Amino acid sequence: MREVPILSLTVKKEEVYDLEKSISELTMKSSHGGATSQMVESRRMAYYAVGIHHKNSGRGGNRRCYFTGKLILGGAPFYAGSVQQGLRSLVVFCLPSAIGLPNVRDEQLLPHRHQRSDLSRKNSSRSLRSLRSGRSGKSFKSKESTVSSKDALPLPRHLMVDKISRAPTKTSQSLVSSFSRVTSISTSDTTFLEEELDKNWDIDREYLLKLLPDPSQGILDEMAIRYPDQYETLPLEVRSPQCWKLYIKFCFFSGLPIAEGEMHYQVVDDVSSELYGEEINLSHEVMEAVNGEASADILRLPNLKTFKYLRKHYAQQSSKLPDSVFQRTSWELVRPEV
Repeated sequence: MREVPILSLTVKKEEVYDLEKSISELTMKSSHGGATSQMVESRRMAYYAVGIHHKNSGRGGNRRCYFTGKLILGGAPFYAGSVQQGLRSLVVFCLPSAIGLPNVRDEQLLPHRHQRSDLSRKNSSRSLRSLRSGRSGKSFKSKESTVSSKDALPLPRHLMVDKISRAPTKTSQSLVSSFSRVTSISTSDTTFLEEELDKNWDIDREYLLKLLPDPSQGILDEMAIRYPDQYETLPLEVRSPQCWKLYIKFCFFSGLPIAEGEMHYQVVDDVSSELYGEEINLSHEVMEAVNGEASADILRLPNLKTFKYLRKHYAQQSSKLPDSVFQRTSWELVRPEV
């Protein structure tokens, strides 16, 4: 006797959200069956071009402007040229400040600079030691580390110090004094941080995005004029404006940059702030590498296969996160803006 197809399904109101987040994974399993159990053996990765000003010690990480060597903080707009070769992408970073952007007076920027009060002094000292040694500590659970990433541009955990405020002055020495007044860290530490940070690091992201032009031949020409020797070392493929975009985020696992308005996935703010202290994003390109392009478009959230892939191919990054991050209920889809 044939079973009668389900014509309607009634669920409790409080269960609707969980059901909605699971439906895409159920669809994938029923549509592709055993195919979804196969694990892709290659990983999607970004490889960053290293400029002459890159710190050899690796302090603070290798997400740096190719031309100035300044750190690129997650959430702060930056330009990047990318050329994909198989599952690998060569990425060249350029901070807007490296080419004189935004082209406005300091007085206009002052009202849009944020003040920081990110971590306790205890955590700041540990973070500074990690930064200076090139290591980032394990994740920690602290209510004090909660930072909203939507409006401000918080420092990464390995750069956070207590009550960092940018003084409304034009001199870099004032920033050092500001650090010294509100923290117990040494002058050498504050000088080190000052050297690492881009001068636009504390400008409101939305405001800065409105001021920055889209990549163009004119922007590449400005790079060539200001940094002729470094520009000549770039691969020819990256010297086309079609290879460049304006980005604001990074994939936590692959390191791939994520453009403004580009579809991606992120751990919900309450979870990422409390358990890790930073945004945790996953590029849609990684989802495509795991599930295939067509299947990735069906999925609304990372599935179990994706989590297995992340743990296997990005073991170092995955080890920084608690098990709760590898559950679908911890994630949300960030759709492209229309």
